[in-house]
Amino acid sequence: MDSTDVFDFCIIGGGIVGASIAYHLTKKGKKVILIDRKDKGRATSAGAGIISPPTTYTDNEILYKLQLEAGKYYPILNNELSLGHDLDTSFRSHQKIVLSIDEDEVSEIGRAHV
Repeated sequence: MDSTDVFDFCIIGGGIVGASIAYHLTKKGKKVILIDRKDKGRATSAGAGIISPPTTYTDNEILYKLQLEAGKYYPILNNELSLGHDLDTSFRSHQKIVLSIDEDEVSEIGRAHV
């Protein structure tokens, strides 16, 4: 890269969203520059690299559906990134235990297992 390079897109932030956007744009043949801090191999402080849409509750049904679809897509993306590359994304899927405090919460938790 030199000072005369021209890009179709400039993505600020190399977290999961920024990196995913950059990845999908480059797959479509776009020239992308991704700008991020020097936190090599570090997850966000808030999420610690954990993706758990089924246990992220919201009253917003549209957002909830987006979270579930994102959770379903992540293993697909992981497989795609690993195919044909000597790459270990360190993605792991683990069982979970979700506890409820009362009967009202039981129905809310049950919604997460749809």
